Amino acid sequence: MNLWHEVNPITKRGINCIIEIPKGSTKKYELNKNSGKFILSRKTFPVLNYNYGFIPRTMADDNDPLDVIVLGRKKFRGSIVACRPVAILKMKDEEKWDDKILAVPANNLELKRINNLTDVPKTVLDDIKSFFSHYKDNYFKKTKVFKWLACSKAQLEIEKSIRRYSKIKNVL
Repeated sequence: MNLWHEVNPITKRGINCIIEIPKGSTKKYELNKNSGKFILSRKTFPVLNYNYGFIPRTMADDNDPLDVIVLGRKKFRGSIVACRPVAILKMKDEEKWDDKILAVPANNLELKRINNLTDVPKTVLDDIKSFFSHYKDNYFKKTKVFKWLACSKAQLEIEKSIRRYSKIKNVL
């Protein structure tokens, strides 16, 4: 099964997220778009304090699936997690837009109060911004992190990415 192409991006509770990098990992895995298998890309530094992955059947501005950061407990690589989007981090990676959706698992009772950007502790938002400002420093690659935007902006980006994917899916 190719998790990018075969999993519905929309659920009754929000969006499906595919986990590539579990919380606490120092290894950056990416889904091979053709085979659907996870490939070790590189080590990450610092340690990722959040689950990281993508929303299936989306195409972001960087020609990859739309990235997602999932708060909460550690998930397993390849997990499909139903989530609620709560914000979007605007950023560029080597001059390409590489936005990150911030989401919480829909069934996580500990995080049920988080529904929008203003509900997320500032320390969490600052930690994520710091991580993405420096996670490629060891590879001499530049990232530029701009700002967090509200859930409504995250929803718009998800919808745009789903439409972009639907236009090119037969070419992939």
